[in-house]
Amino acid sequence: MKVKMWFVMLLTSLTVGAQENVFLQGDAPSSENLIMQFNFENVSGVTVTDDLSGVSAKIIGSGEVVEMGPYHVLSLGNGSGFLNMTSAAGKLLYQLDNFTISAYYCVARDASL
Repeated sequence: MKVKMWFVMLLTSLTVGAQENVFLQGDAPSSENLIMQFNFENVSGVTVTDDLSGVSAKIIGSGEVVEMGPYHVLSLGNGSGFLNMTSAAGKLLYQLDNFTISAYYCVARDASL
């Protein structure tokens, strides 16, 4: 018997912040330390550009940017969709000693997990 898991996960923002100190659980880097933030407001086709760092990421597979209220979000769909931040993001992170990556998810209330 095949069981299909329908699940919609929306990535509303992916943020990378440089850390100067170790954060306690629940703390987050301040906006002054942000070095990269994909908020899905600057999209052209499958390319998402971060205005802060200039890094361009690629939406791969079934992922697509959709509107959710006043926000643009990455819907990963029912297939294997993801955001490839490319080697440019890796080179930026490689320069840091400490960093925090935050991702905000919204899973549909009626999703069968």
